[in-house]
Amino acid sequence: VRINPNLELLDTPGIIPTRQDDQLQALKLALVSSVSENAYSPEPVAQAFLDMINYGKYKESAVNYYKTELLTLESIALSRNWLIKGNSPDTERTAKFILKDFREGKIGKFILDEIPAEN
Repeated sequence: VRINPNLELLDTPGIIPTRQDDQLQALKLALVSSVSENAYSPEPVAQAFLDMINYGKYKESAVNYYKTELLTLESIALSRNWLIKGNSPDTERTAKFILKDFREGKIGKFILDEIPAEN
């Protein structure tokens, strides 16, 4: 908004603190790519995401997309035949794809925060 010819008022996005005390909030920020990928490891973030949806209303959507009943990095890697040396599941690759799938909406539309019930 231009206040006068010499002054403009500009609203910018919020600043995310470098240290997150609330780990659930930090997880959600990582999931939506609001923090640098250098700040976290994809494997624990992707597994925490799977744990969140494994017991919630979005489980069916993820099970249908990944074609496996067990939503773990290992089971998804095995279902996609993503293996590394020794026929072990490639959990790093799987984690990166899960985060990408979530961010691109391929798994489905998710709400990470609970919506308060209206009175």
